Amino acid sequence: MPPIHNFSLHDHADLIPSHWFCVVKKNGKLHIVHDLQPLNQVTIRDAAQPLNLDNFIEPFAGSQCYTKFNLFWEFDARKMDLQS
Repeated sequence: MPPIHNFSLHDHADLIPSHWFCVVKKNGKLHIVHDLQPLNQVTIRDAAQPLNLDNFIEPFAGSQCYTKFNLFWEFDARKMDLQS
């Protein structure tokens, strides 16, 4: 089915508008579709990579450090899928 309307949402401070439109689903309800292609053009890929703890800790080898938390806890606390 063709889209019902095509809109552009943007705030006065936004540099990139968010285009969206609605499509009618099989059950008659509306499905909102956001076109994020303009945003993807300026997004830095892999900007939120997890910290490589080995590279971070290496310069502190041999130093005395007293802490109440374990830097590796974040990774140890994650449950892994047995099939992975």
